[in-house]
Amino acid sequence: MSDIENSLVAIEQAIVALLSEAKAAGVNLEHLATAAKAGIMGNNMYTYVGSPERKVAACEAVDALLQSVK
Repeated sequence: MSDIENSLVAIEQAIVALLSEAKAAGVNLEHLATAAKAGIMGNNMYTYVGSPERKVAACEAVDALLQSVK
């Protein structure tokens, strides 16, 4: 694996771990995901992807990450 691929796998693992712990702590992950996707599409301060295609891809990534902790 390349350094970039290793980094992406590590980031995904970290996000899944954080989401799993949040779920165990009682956080409503569906609500969290909905808010995150609204922020991505609405240009909130934490959004740094500009093109509509990348925003859609980011929302799809949120959905995929959510599925990984169900």
